[in-house]
Amino acid sequence: MGGQTETSSVPIPADRVDGFDEAYCARPERLLDPAARRSCPAWSLVAPDLERRSTERLRRDLDSGTGHERYGRLRGQLFLDGPLVLVRVLPRAPAGGTGSAARQRLRRHMSGHSPRATVAVAHRR
Repeated sequence: MGGQTETSSVPIPADRVDGFDEAYCARPERLLDPAARRSCPAWSLVAPDLERRSTERLRRDLDSGTGHERYGRLRGQLFLDGPLVLVRVLPRAPAGGTGSAARQRLRRHMSGHSPRATVAVAHRR
């Protein structure tokens, strides 16, 4: 991308309602609802039989308290750390010095672009 690159984790609010799987870690019982699962794109890749077995196991874990023992600490968190990262790229000044001519070249170079940074959100791997 050029320039100086910074990355930072994007915290996922635990009360998100638009289908972020990470948010459901704080309220796993929501995943028992087929509509909630459909709002998560990853569930569209899960075979029906595996989805059924997964939700049955989740229900058993919630009913028995096993799920709370393992992951109950997530219920109290306001934000969860997920796979999203913010990538911020600060543009590099064009070659040619730091005087007014260089500033003019930088303005021409950046026309149509944010002079501050290029920002993107990506999944962490």
